[in-house]
Amino acid sequence: MFDPDEFWQFAVDLLDGDDPNECEARVAAGRAYYAFFLTLRSSLERQLPGTFRGGAGDHSQAVRLLRERNRHPLAATLRGLYRLRELTDYDLESETSPARISYEITRAQSQYQNAKVF
Repeated sequence: MFDPDEFWQFAVDLLDGDDPNECEARVAAGRAYYAFFLTLRSSLERQLPGTFRGGAGDHSQAVRLLRERNRHPLAATLRGLYRLRELTDYDLESETSPARISYEITRAQSQYQNAKVF
């Protein structure tokens, strides 16, 4: 079974190098989002087996379930990383500096740890 921590660590490693470039930063944003999402989805699935279908609606379902359980910081971080991933994957004109992406991922780190024990 694949461990989403590998995605998270890959994102961190991409940004830890000397002067990461925009491509590395954009890839890091995507990997950080998926690490966070997959970790939360697994945690929720353990609590509510059969909740997720493994499709496009899983993200919205996770946000809804987190909010219902008063896990608003986790839901907000998931949404923030999702928006960052969309921006970096789809908007080639966006001004997304490696420093900003690194800041967002660093800011999400404590919530990522919370997602593991939720």
